[in-house]
Amino acid sequence: NSNSSNNNNNSSNNNNSSLIPLLSEPEITAIRQQSIALRFRDHRFEPSWSERYDPTTKTITRFDKEGVFACEPDGTDYHTAPDLLLYMSTIIAHLPPLLNRAVQNVGRDNNNNNNNN
Repeated sequence: NSNSSNNNNNSSNNNNSSLIPLLSEPEITAIRQQSIALRFRDHRFEPSWSERYDPTTKTITRFDKEGVFACEPDGTDYHTAPDLLLYMSTIIAHLPPLLNRAVQNVGRDNNNNNNNN
């Protein structure tokens, strides 16, 4: 039994070996600590809310998200959360083009599969 569980663990580790982590453990820890400082020391988090559109009455109703807090860090938060701001800026700058290319490739793959049928 112990051999089979070791084999299972090894195979799951092998499946994850091709994944590239976005952040290292120390980076994750730094960003978490900076987020905690923004929330509890700087009081930058506020209750989160959203809006619902009713097409029948053409009205928009705001509703609170119970237990959910949000923060919109900006340049004034740099001294508290430099790693968080750098990470967010990098993701915002680089992720949309990557996702757009991925979606375009999926569309091409679907078209190629449909043409082969």
